[in-house]
Amino acid sequence: MSDPETAAEIDAEIRALAVRRAALAPGHPVQLPDDPAQFHHADNLLWQVRPASRSLEIGLFNPGLGWTVVRLSRAQIEDLKDAMALAVQDIPKHFNAASPGTPHT
Repeated sequence: MSDPETAAEIDAEIRALAVRRAALAPGHPVQLPDDPAQFHHADNLLWQVRPASRSLEIGLFNPGLGWTVVRLSRAQIEDLKDAMALAVQDIPKHFNAASPGTPHT
């Protein structure tokens, strides 16, 4: 790999590295790991939902990685909605999720 100099070159290198990493073993776990060292944690998450052809796109933004977009069918959206409704039951309403343990003001 050459030494990238521009944001566009770095973005291209990150994408190329992701393709190379996807082909390596062991692969990343397909379930969200319990160990925070095994995933990238982003603060101050920006997200966007928009319609796409017969689906929705959900985009998650990270300043270093840019946008990661997932296209979901109606059935996947329903599954996600149900999973979030179940998971949110364990979160106290008076706590700020962005900063665990901090009361929401």
